[in-house]
Amino acid sequence: MKIQIEERIQTFQDFTKLTKSTSTWKYQGYYFSPIITFFKSKRLFYLEDVTRQDIDSFVDFSKKTCKNITINKKMRLLKQLYKYHEIGFPYLMQFKKLRQVSTHFNTFSETELKSIIKYINSLDEKNPYELTKMIVILLLIDTGVRQSELLDIEVKYINLDEGSIKLTSTKTKDERFVFISYATIELLKDYISFYPERQYLLFNYKSFKRFTYRNLSAFFHKVKCDLNLKQCHAHMFRHTMATLLLENGCPLTSLQQLLGHRLLSTTQIYLHMSVKKAHADSQKYGVLNNLK
Repeated sequence: MKIQIEERIQTFQDFTKLTKSTSTWKYQGYYFSPIITFFKSKRLFYLEDVTRQDIDSFVDFSKKTCKNITINKKMRLLKQLYKYHEIGFPYLMQFKKLRQVSTHFNTFSETELKSIIKYINSLDEKNPYELTKMIVILLLIDTGVRQSELLDIEVKYINLDEGSIKLTSTKTKDERFVFISYATIELLKDYISFYPERQYLLFNYKSFKRFTYRNLSAFFHKVKCDLNLKQCHAHMFRHTMATLLLENGCPLTSLQQLLGHRLLSTTQIYLHMSVKKAHADSQKYGVLNNLK
């Protein structure tokens, strides 16, 4: 008896929810949605009935609204779905990635970062609601944690004496330690003292509930508008922190550990992002500069 595509996807998503992070599960759900819509429009209800012509049609259809990088993500997800259910489809499995235009991660400029720090320093640290905003920014700058990791920080895993935080809910499922500055430690002491019984660090003192993705999004939107920034979101702090650490001489392996990358090659992306480092290296190692 054949199993319908939506049920196949649900089974795969259930497995993802058990074995991977919540953000990965949500990410996959986001990309599965247009895949389901397309298959329905073609009256394709079973994975076994999808042909190479259907795959080509899906790619052509996606090109109307998506960049190649997005199409590649959808195709990778389809391959994982077929592999998980052990359904053979050589054409799909051998389908080559579409050529992607190289893009740079968005980072804050030095001027923008200084304006953000000035902005949070203007907030009232005696007000727990305002202090939450300060803590969010400082933790992102200090640690470069992912948005989901930030929201899942538990009070019991914060060591203020050592200036460290143990992350137990990460994208890779591996626990890791991140480290915070003296200024952040001092503010955390006050912040935790407002309501020490809570489980999770970030707390919405207006609703008196745990801080949510929506709360973060609203806060970043306000910062963006108040400071007239083109963009402002959690991952920009991660990219900025990583780039600045490299420019300041941080070893690549240390950065890999701090960011929680399993592969060093993932961390090496930041080497290519750093224009300042490339310029400094060019001046230091340039042929004419070193001729004697």
